[in-house]
Amino acid sequence: YLPQRFPLMLTGGLILFAAWGAGTLLLELLGLRSLLLWAEQTAFAGGLGLAGLSLLMLVSGLAGVMDRGLAIAALLLAGLGGLAVVLRDRRQRAENSAAAGTHPASRLADSIPGWLWASALVVMLPFLLSILLGSMLPSTDFDVKEYHLQGPKEFYQNGRIGFLPHNVYTSFPFLTEMLSLLAMVVHGDWMKGALAGKLVLSAFAPLSALGLYAMGSRWHSAAAGLLAAMIFLTTPWVYRISTIAYAEGGLSCYVLLSLAAGGLCLRELAEPSAAMRSRACYTLPLLAGLLAGSGMACKYPGLISAVIPVGVLLLAGRLRTAETKIPQEHALQEQTPQGDSPATIPLRPAATEPVEAGAAGSTESIGKKRWRWPTRADAFYLLAFSAGVLLAVGPWLLKNLIETGNPVYPLAWTIFGGADWDAALNGRWRAAHSPADYDVWRLLWFWTTDVTIRNDWLSALLYALAPLAWFTRRHRLQVRWLWGILGWLFLSWWLLTHRLDRFWIPMIPVAALLAGIGAMSFRGRLWSMACGTAVVLAALFNLTIVTSGAAGYNALLIDLDYSLEWTAQRTARGVASLNQLVPTDSLVLCVGEAQVF
Repeated sequence: YLPQRFPLMLTGGLILFAAWGAGTLLLELLGLRSLLLWAEQTAFAGGLGLAGLSLLMLVSGLAGVMDRGLAIAALLLAGLGGLAVVLRDRRQRAENSAAAGTHPASRLADSIPGWLWASALVVMLPFLLSILLGSMLPSTDFDVKEYHLQGPKEFYQNGRIGFLPHNVYTSFPFLTEMLSLLAMVVHGDWMKGALAGKLVLSAFAPLSALGLYAMGSRWHSAAAGLLAAMIFLTTPWVYRISTIAYAEGGLSCYVLLSLAAGGLCLRELAEPSAAMRSRACYTLPLLAGLLAGSGMACKYPGLISAVIPVGVLLLAGRLRTAETKIPQEHALQEQTPQGDSPATIPLRPAATEPVEAGAAGSTESIGKKRWRWPTRADAFYLLAFSAGVLLAVGPWLLKNLIETGNPVYPLAWTIFGGADWDAALNGRWRAAHSPADYDVWRLLWFWTTDVTIRNDWLSALLYALAPLAWFTRRHRLQVRWLWGILGWLFLSWWLLTHRLDRFWIPMIPVAALLAGIGAMSFRGRLWSMACGTAVVLAALFNLTIVTSGAAGYNALLIDLDYSLEWTAQRTARGVASLNQLVPTDSLVLCVGEAQVF
């Protein structure tokens, strides 16, 4: 029944093409494309584009404009615009290379042997195919059928986006849900459009993998980045969250991408380059703000998962300066993959062996660090970050403010109040969405081991290899703050949420990056063989979880019509049984049923 999926792939592919194109145009507008690695360009473009399309769907939906033809035309225009920019740059680069008598080449790819690339692709391909096919299956999860897809369905049927007093969850920031609504509009059907929308949401997994590859390449080696991406994609949780229309897949992606953009800001502050003395000095923190704000636009916890940690990192990076500068010869002059002129990209020293921390040529040999008082330039820097956050999440807060009088409705009711909400409802809400206890001993044993070891859909590679990152001999500062971010994500989950396991999913890409760095912190044939064997065996074990159904509904090539009927009956088995007993021209109505998609 694979051909049944082709129309869904066409709809989802068009939206993803438009997202990449729109994000590429935005990076070009910010003047950042020539400063980024190819993986960074693709990951940032995808993340920005999906967030941009979500906001456009919000604005057009609020205006009651949900025309299918107009949506398709706009998507094609965005995708073709980005493609035109890329083709123009490639043509210019080819002309410059021909004039210089050289051949254009991609950076970093050459540092990984071809056999390693091929091996990694062989390992990752079954998981990517499972994600692709699994994302186009009907959802069986409660929250998805209650509001993640039900909200967009009602907006689509109403012909506009508005306040739904009977479903408080639809007043949350709805970045990912707007993509589902966009797919419904483009497909012309709310049911099949929802499946195409799930396909779009599954793209956050490969975008995260690209981000991991880029971050590993920046901070350690291309091999560490590739291994981090492979560990991430082979984690059963990634398959599970990519095939369910939850918001955590998008949130995890934006947490990672905002950290990647924040890392570029910190690296530029430590190793300033001539290429960044232009407007890009402020567009980099703007980019970080857009991505962090998009995390909050996925769901409110993005404030503590992305906005606060990235903002604190940028502030600390600005106020903690070095007394001496890194030697100029350690700045690499490289030809960019999409530009026509070399840019000074502050990467690690071009050494084939690890560099001792503090030794000559190390990025930590730039002098003694000291703190200073903030200046006007620091204020403008943080203002750029804050502007990005507000551009990304502000429309959602404004919508709630107008509809309910509370920008973060239904949260903070005791401060802002809110329409259609009262003290009794607020008390029930807080009781259901707050931690049951703050037992420190239970935290140290039960919750810590549950998040790192005992959970059903974790990969053994994550926390087996991540601690080895402490032994790396290069870029130890980045490793320290990655562990700090990981600790913050865990503690904020334990302190501030009702501790559902999917709420700590943003930890997974951070742990995967540390695992990739940890695996590459040691050298030698014996270690390489042992580590490679462990990765392959763990991937095979995880693949059995994914393909056995232990990670969720996975009848990957089933008849879609039968699957839709089966999942509908599974939602309310009692109602389905009663419907078989009543006359054929009658149906049972269940008043108060929450799973109504």
